[in-house]
Amino acid sequence: GTSRFIAQPLLSHPVLSFPVCHVGETGYQTVSLTNEGETPMMFSLRTGASCNFAIVPPAGVVPALGTQLLAVRFSPTEVAQYDRTVSLVLNGEEANPLKMRLLGAGSEASLRLPHGGRLFLPTTCVGASSTACLTISNPTRLPLAYEWDLPESAADVLSVSPAAGVLSGKASLQTTWVFSPSSPGPMLAKVPCLVSAVDSRTGGTGSYEVLNQVLTVSGAGASGQLSVSPAVLDFGAIQVGLPRRLPLTLVNSSTVDLWYELSFCRTEACAMDEAGEADVLRCLAPRGLVPARNSVAVTVQLEALARGSIHYDVLCAIAPGGNGDAESVLLLPPTRLSGIQARGEYPALQVVDARLSGVSQEALWRSLQLKQINDELNDVPSAEEKACMSVEGKPPPILHAPATSTFRRFDLVLPPRIQTSAEQRLRLLIRNTSRLPARWTLKYPTESDVQAEPWVDFGPPSDEQVKQASIIDRKIISARPRSGALQQGDEQVIELTMRHFATDAYELPLTLVVECGKRLVLNVKGRTLGPTETHLALPSGGIRLGAAPIGLPTPLRQTLELPNPSAVPVEYEINSAALDAFTSKHLGFEVLSCPEPAGVISPGSCARVPLLFHPLEAREYFISLPLRFGHARGGPCKDTTVLIRANGYDPSDAPVDSTSEAGVMPPCSLLQPSQVGLPVSLSLDTCVFGRLPQHSDGSQFLILSNALDTACKFAWDTAHPLYGSRVAIHPSGGSVPPLGHVCCKVCVRGAGPPEALDLVLGCTLEPLASTAANDFTRTADGTRKLVAERPEQRRERSALTPLAARQSLAPPLSSAAPPRLLLGVRATFLPSATLRSAAFPLAEHFVPRSLPPPEPTQLGRSKPRRSQAGIYGAGVARDAATRRAQRDTAEAVLVELLQDVMRSEEVRRVLQAPPVRIVPWFAQLAFARHGTAPAPVTVRCADATCEVGVLDDAAAAEERKQERAFAAAEAARRTTRRLRDVQSSAELQELAAYVLEGTLFSLVSDASHGELSLLDQTPTAPTAEPGRTRVTKAFVRRGRGLGDTQEW
Repeated sequence: GTSRFIAQPLLSHPVLSFPVCHVGETGYQTVSLTNEGETPMMFSLRTGASCNFAIVPPAGVVPALGTQLLAVRFSPTEVAQYDRTVSLVLNGEEANPLKMRLLGAGSEASLRLPHGGRLFLPTTCVGASSTACLTISNPTRLPLAYEWDLPESAADVLSVSPAAGVLSGKASLQTTWVFSPSSPGPMLAKVPCLVSAVDSRTGGTGSYEVLNQVLTVSGAGASGQLSVSPAVLDFGAIQVGLPRRLPLTLVNSSTVDLWYELSFCRTEACAMDEAGEADVLRCLAPRGLVPARNSVAVTVQLEALARGSIHYDVLCAIAPGGNGDAESVLLLPPTRLSGIQARGEYPALQVVDARLSGVSQEALWRSLQLKQINDELNDVPSAEEKACMSVEGKPPPILHAPATSTFRRFDLVLPPRIQTSAEQRLRLLIRNTSRLPARWTLKYPTESDVQAEPWVDFGPPSDEQVKQASIIDRKIISARPRSGALQQGDEQVIELTMRHFATDAYELPLTLVVECGKRLVLNVKGRTLGPTETHLALPSGGIRLGAAPIGLPTPLRQTLELPNPSAVPVEYEINSAALDAFTSKHLGFEVLSCPEPAGVISPGSCARVPLLFHPLEAREYFISLPLRFGHARGGPCKDTTVLIRANGYDPSDAPVDSTSEAGVMPPCSLLQPSQVGLPVSLSLDTCVFGRLPQHSDGSQFLILSNALDTACKFAWDTAHPLYGSRVAIHPSGGSVPPLGHVCCKVCVRGAGPPEALDLVLGCTLEPLASTAANDFTRTADGTRKLVAERPEQRRERSALTPLAARQSLAPPLSSAAPPRLLLGVRATFLPSATLRSAAFPLAEHFVPRSLPPPEPTQLGRSKPRRSQAGIYGAGVARDAATRRAQRDTAEAVLVELLQDVMRSEEVRRVLQAPPVRIVPWFAQLAFARHGTAPAPVTVRCADATCEVGVLDDAAAAEERKQERAFAAAEAARRTTRRLRDVQSSAELQELAAYVLEGTLFSLVSDASHGELSLLDQTPTAPTAEPGRTRVTKAFVRRGRGLGDTQEW
């Protein structure tokens, strides 16, 4: 009974592996122990096994061929790997136990966070949101429950989805974090995550330890902003119809990507085209993304459809970028980002100056209609003109050229000349006034834009076309140059030449084409007169008189000029019937009258016909005056009509000077002297004095500049009928030194009734070609003067600091016709009462005390009528006997009036007791300045030993003292009052004005002649003539006169 049976065990799991268990949790597994023997088998667990593993039952008997289940429990106490071997003793044989290996692992509930538990959010615009993804994983095999606990400080700007859940073992989950900053700046938050184990057996209702894991979230809020460069996109001047592109740079200076959307808003109304559209503005990329700290160039295209200013505001709406979606929520409504400005223009030319020998500037501008031409050139092209050009500036593909009759026509009327006269050269200075390059062409009527096929038959030419071809072939009228290209502000001279070959009237239309601009026809008209042909050069548009105020006591005297360009004397007569009808129309009031309606005009001269204009209303008056003229020695007469226009205005309003072209023509020549064939130029083409009080004087300074390197003599036209009585120039003649200047004084005087003075004075020039360089000597102050120069000659020239020579030599001048300068003089003399109602500064003008000079016996160069019968057959001119009788009658009336005045008792009493003689001004001024009265005259009795008023007693002495004090106070009062009266005297102010003006002119003349240096502090003493001082000479020469004293 002591023998043991050999056990035959079979263990189902020699190695038993437990799944991971959380610390404090228990895991169970079962194994089977099978007895393959035929006898029962006893087993028992050897003591000393690990406390983390337990086997139940620890001992027992397995029947023969039976099985025993063993329950194994695993209880980890810490996070570790467990590996234990358990020995089962079978049938008491401890030497050969049955071993079973137990494996297990203990773990805690925790999540695996990437990047060491840090989450970096992208920089986000304030007001926008950005997202970031965070992947969490469960490193264990057991499910975990998690929950994000956002702190209160970050709850407004940070959110996570999903915020809580269960994560299976070895599983991962992507969470989405949303960042919405409320203010710019960094953001840092520590977000705890609560993690705990989940008991799947109980449905997660078990109680486990909660683990707190922290996630560090960082980000930054930024203010998304776009700027633009340039701040104002200036297209400048763009040609109408031609699109232009410019880049607009969007700069993102923030740290976030921004989506943009551009829109454009017009800020002001502009001109529209025929279709009602003003311009077309396009952006080639109106939407897009601007990366952070980067820039994007956007192309803007602008096309102007009409001329005018263009102003736009660029509006930009921004949205946060980075999501790959341009449809994000807008951060702000569209706001102004920048501006766009441009100006639609056409290439435009302007005539800025015109010169024609023998014609004054104002008359030339009126006869050539240059103001109307400039207005047309500055206008918008018409539909016909736009049809002649395309956007590229080339003619469109049309079958025929547009007729020049569709373009506006302007007549350039040249003054008529006698046959075989010198050719006329009209010089027009054109300037590109636009900000675009301008190309221009001047086309003859025989030229066409369309090249016709050889087989085209235009038919026989008309008589007009034959004559035009003859004018072009014979170069009767020619133009050069006929094309050009001008940049902004550039100038070019066009010279129109007319030659007088045969007696006839000539007309040649020239088409001025400005590429992509205006087109107009310049119809050049000229006339060549025969040796015996009579003609009056009257303006085709009529004659406009100067404006006259209503309410004048006497009519305003004006002048109608009738030039006679023919070679024979011309007799003229104005039909007075038209004036009588005009008077009857105004109820018998002579609004317009002509005292001298007839006369004879010498060859090449001009008649000055006086007209008296006395308006009744503030409006414009029209009258057509029939005029008949013919040869003064007999022959057929010609009839014509002169259209007279005149304006009446309210004296309280400023007059509108419609007779002047001063607002459009330059004040002086813009052409070089060599371009107009004149050696000397004027600083002013017209001296405009404006309105002056009646009987007052006015003066202006004028500079003559010599552009030659030789001296040039000048002489003003002193033979003019109004020279000396209405106008004068000092000096009236002299010489201008080489490259030097001469200062002249232009004076006008309003002697007589109200008058509108409008005349032209000529100045004859004579270059001294024989003057050599060694004929001049240079003074100490650098002034050049002639060697044998007398003081009188020195007074006649000017030597101000020479300017740079504009031209070395002028073109050769013809000896037959010496060059002449023309100076226009305009002034209107009105009564002081009329000017005072218009708030005119009368204190600036002084009326001389002397009477005005007598009126000239004749006006203009008209000769008196030699016959009593006029051209119309009516007796217009009065004979000498009638005039003599009227003068005797007037003298008799005046004598009777004077005798009546002298018989008056008041007048006789005043004459018998004349007032105290007024002390001269200089004595009063000297007394008032020094404060010492003149020595009193001592009155003595006839007896030399007795003085009047001698008293010896003390009372008399005190009385004399009081009388002396009272006399001194009274004398001081009288002195103050006398000084005030003297200073406020109009005569004294007039004298002071004349003295100051004469002194200023003397100083300028002294400086001009080198007698006084304006830079040297020690002036040179003037040279006095024998017998009188130089100051006395200067005052006598100028004084009250307007020129030499012999002329007054």
